[in-house]
Amino acid sequence: MIKKFSEILKIINGKNQKKVESEHGKYPIYGSGGVMGRADESLCPRDTVVIGRKGNINNPLFVEEPFWNVDTAFGLVADQEQLMPKYLYYFCKNFNFQSLSTTVTIPSLTKANLLNIQLSLPTMDIQKVVVNKLDKISILVDQYRGLLGLYDSIVKSRFIEMFGDTNNSMEWPIANVESIAKVKVGLVIKPTRFYSSSPTRYKAIRGLNISPFCINDTNWVYFTEDGAKSNKKTEVKENDVVVVRSGAPGTAAVVTKEYAGSNAIDVLIVEPDLTQIDPTYLCAYTNFPHGLKQISKGSGGAAQKHFNVEKYKNLTIFIPPLEKQKLFSIEKKEIDKSKLAIQKSIDELETLKKKLMQEYFG
Repeated sequence: MIKKFSEILKIINGKNQKKVESEHGKYPIYGSGGVMGRADESLCPRDTVVIGRKGNINNPLFVEEPFWNVDTAFGLVADQEQLMPKYLYYFCKNFNFQSLSTTVTIPSLTKANLLNIQLSLPTMDIQKVVVNKLDKISILVDQYRGLLGLYDSIVKSRFIEMFGDTNNSMEWPIANVESIAKVKVGLVIKPTRFYSSSPTRYKAIRGLNISPFCINDTNWVYFTEDGAKSNKKTEVKENDVVVVRSGAPGTAAVVTKEYAGSNAIDVLIVEPDLTQIDPTYLCAYTNFPHGLKQISKGSGGAAQKHFNVEKYKNLTIFIPPLEKQKLFSIEKKEIDKSKLAIQKSIDELETLKKKLMQEYFG
């Protein structure tokens, strides 16, 4: 049976939260991106779907408790006699709200457009089966992601256990980064003539490609062959450490064989002296408070935090015995293998979930 949203749900407009905001309020305040604070009053009941009215309009959320929604977010409340709230949520996760946007610059939705959305509404029994299947997959994904977070905590704890806290409680020798590594900055000026509009084998590593300890295989820009040759000095090698300069300064990853030969744009390229420092140890030191505290103090910029090459050269670093550094590296690589297997399971579950949602909701 085909039904319009207007027949099976009501939309609760969000309101400005200033009058109800309270640090210890009973109810969460939701925007399209998630919780923004606490409130003394609520607008929406439990089991409501939140959808952005402006900006982030394609990321529906399911809220299981009463809450206040801000004026840039709608609350979709299902008529539970004919529509399960979670079924509505999964439908919304599969629906492209971007296609209803009424503006070109900032994505926007109107209440009228939302109420005209149509969906094929099965019986409540079928809805329960669909929700049960998708919930099971979602719970498994959340559990696996929790394991990834646990492994990250283990790595951090192990680093502190082996090398001490930020105060150098183990009294290791201290040096500046420039004494144990060569540091330079990738291409800062971005001459568009070097870029290719289509993928080539000359990937350019930017800050967007760097997460703690890993290079993300997404958001690539590419150099032409001439561009890569003209910027040979910005080419990275295996075991180099690349460090974000702007946005999330200090986020670092080790360059693996897969990305060796790529060019770097506006990130630091650190070539460690392998007789003194292990790349994984240097990367961890940079990502953890040992390095990040120093980087934060040396970062400037009002709109977007950034730091320069000299600041990183002068970063002080503990220098434990190389054998101990390598032991940490070996342990981390074993943990990474476990994380890789978990991530593979997450990817497979997400693919299955996407397939099922397409099957159920078209």
